[in-house]
Amino acid sequence: MQLALAKLTNDERVGFARVLFSTARVAKWELARLPGEKPLALKDSSFYCYGVDAGMGAFINSVTNRHLAEQSQATWDKIFMRKPEQPGYKGYIYSFGAGNLATFLTGFGDGCYATYIGFDAQGRVCQLLTDFGLVVW
Repeated sequence: MQLALAKLTNDERVGFARVLFSTARVAKWELARLPGEKPLALKDSSFYCYGVDAGMGAFINSVTNRHLAEQSQATWDKIFMRKPEQPGYKGYIYSFGAGNLATFLTGFGDGCYATYIGFDAQGRVCQLLTDFGLVVW
């Protein structure tokens, strides 16, 4: 899990969040999508995104999601309330025996942010990247 910080005039915000599944170079990017959603061209003005409320995003897998659903309110508060209130917070990794989840601030906060999947030259997934819209490209 990596965060790329964008330094603004008097501020610093999370510009991108990514998960590296391997060290392979990305040969091709695609918009991440749910089953049944049609592929969209990267240059298309339309995109799939995930909604953010309270200015915090998360990367989580199904194993961790099931584990988290069984946890107490104190665990939820630790992950989503107490950690983000600490000075300098940009992100946090919650780990337990079978997995982890990453939480992080999202650009300028609430919104709808595109996520991309990077494939290596052999067609294997090597990265997952969310763009929080701070960098114009």
